[in-house]
Amino acid sequence: MASLQNQPTAADELADRWSRPEPTPRDYRAAVAEIEQLRAALRSRAPIEQAKGMLMERHSCGPDEAFDALRAISQDTNTKLRDVARTIVEATLEERTTRRPTA
Repeated sequence: MASLQNQPTAADELADRWSRPEPTPRDYRAAVAEIEQLRAALRSRAPIEQAKGMLMERHSCGPDEAFDALRAISQDTNTKLRDVARTIVEATLEERTTRRPTA
């Protein structure tokens, strides 16, 4: 019975809902911007992970060293990290395709 006393009543929930301010257009724009940033981060994550794996394989290094290399290239060339990663992935795939022996 003691646990029922700690449960909010319907009146408590209604009072809480009405006491909160309505979201403003600014709040809405901020939420939309955050969603877009999260989507962009998710889209760039896969190529970065692929590039890390390719660098790890080629240079026999760990994930931290591979990421440090990506970051260094990005900073040295003033290029976004995701673009550096995509370039490495594309170049590696092209290299692997052209190196395959033909039958």
